[in-house]
Amino acid sequence: MGCEPMIIASQLPAAIHDEVTRQVPEVRLIAVPAGIPEHLPREATAFFAVPYRGGPCCEQDSLSATWIGHINWIQLCSAGVDGYPPWYFNAPLVTSTRGPAAQPVAEYVLAATFAHAKRIPDIWIRDRADWASKPLASVHGSTMGIVGYGAIGQAVAVLAQAVGMTVIVARNRATGPEMPTVQFATLEEVVAASDHFVIAAAATPATHHLIGRDVLRRAKRGAHLINVARGSLVDQDALREALDDGSLAVATLDVADPEPLPAGHWIYAHPRIRLSPHLSSHVPQLYPELARAFAANLRRYLEGAPLNNVVDNIRGY
Repeated sequence: MGCEPMIIASQLPAAIHDEVTRQVPEVRLIAVPAGIPEHLPREATAFFAVPYRGGPCCEQDSLSATWIGHINWIQLCSAGVDGYPPWYFNAPLVTSTRGPAAQPVAEYVLAATFAHAKRIPDIWIRDRADWASKPLASVHGSTMGIVGYGAIGQAVAVLAQAVGMTVIVARNRATGPEMPTVQFATLEEVVAASDHFVIAAAATPATHHLIGRDVLRRAKRGAHLINVARGSLVDQDALREALDDGSLAVATLDVADPEPLPAGHWIYAHPRIRLSPHLSSHVPQLYPELARAFAANLRRYLEGAPLNNVVDNIRGY
């Protein structure tokens, strides 16, 4: 008789389950509801978790969870580790999923850059009376600043350089590959030099309101801020001031704090904000990429090899 399959409790969609088990037939995935579970199947030794979107998960403790002792590994389905209760990270092994979302998010950043420079959709007209010339900006030759140089930041750098932008990066110099054509500088230097600057850093206690009044005060006048990381990285009150006084021309936000923003929040109506509901990674290719990433880590786990993207509790990602 063969070995019993490894049992994994999973909050992921059925399509990902099917692909993971196709690639790693030695495992069996059992679907469990979204949210913070009180119970997981007793036979499960791993848990594939999705972020909690029902409110402040930090307020939920582990006292009612009966599964703490038998789960050896928690695989998070996101690159960010916010959105999960802190006690998840007491598990023997916790891994995140960096990489699958990088390309679609980078494409969103580039699309936002072109939309701002080419004044889309403002230039579309519907009547002869609107036929008038309007000045546009060039993307080629402009400067893209990148705050955070993980998988998303690196993908943005590649696309930005491909269209002729100068790329300048603020990062933790202990991580990320060297690229001879990318300049590295301090956060303040990046913001001061950039026509467009994208926030792509991890959300940790150290990066809370990383982009605040002091940083925005140094921004190149008329710059375009793009946030595809987490809303908590930007002080939204300081952002409003920078937009109102013209320090920033526009902010493109795919994230906010909190999510969703409450009805009537000023961000919805601000004329200089382009807001989308945290969807920059939502492309059909994402699920197959997630399945490949999960399957790769599963194979490593079954082989006893070191796993990819182990969360460092000290760094917070």
